[in-house]
Amino acid sequence: MVSVRINGQQSEVPVHAGLKVGDLVELIKSVIDPEHMITSFRIDGSDLSDQDWNSTLGAFGTSIVEFETGDPTQYVLNKIAVAPEVIQACAMAFREARVSFKQLGTMNLGQEYNVILKKANEQFSEAAKTLQAFFEWYDANTKLINAEDRAQFSVDSFMLKIAEVGSRMNQQQMYQSWWALTETVQRELEPVLNELETKLRSFTVSAPMVAQS
Repeated sequence: MVSVRINGQQSEVPVHAGLKVGDLVELIKSVIDPEHMITSFRIDGSDLSDQDWNSTLGAFGTSIVEFETGDPTQYVLNKIAVAPEVIQACAMAFREARVSFKQLGTMNLGQEYNVILKKANEQFSEAAKTLQAFFEWYDANTKLINAEDRAQFSVDSFMLKIAEVGSRMNQQQMYQSWWALTETVQRELEPVLNELETKLRSFTVSAPMVAQS
């Protein structure tokens, strides 16, 4: 039978070979500090595959099942520590697209123009997708924090501003207004991304005080 450990300590939670991994997780949630959450779950030191989640404990023989728990806010802070670098990379990607679009205004129509146009559109699209994925990831992580503490990590104002700028950029791209697009990226989007990066760094360098329970 598997051995279950929580934060390095042997656990006495009742388990049996027919218990599914998903049910074990729910069982552990019911016995840990209600102010904490599961931050890590491994079997014999390895993360679980999708197939493992649907297995019963009997499939793992005498494996060691390890759970780590912790404060949700600290867990989220650890997760979003990479956020400033992601935004910095997004800003650089938009800057590269801006440089490519700017070239279009100094070239005559022809094969080279089309090559650079394709490159610029691809750079712009990838940067936009990365930024959207970042906000979805950030939102999913901060939702793990209680509502009162979550407000301290809000970047909603940045999201709204970027959405407004993004709408104009999409129209400019659609109508091939390259000069206007480069100006919008340089004068509006890049500054707000720099501000967002600074804001995110303030979370990881000097985390706001969270509400005491």
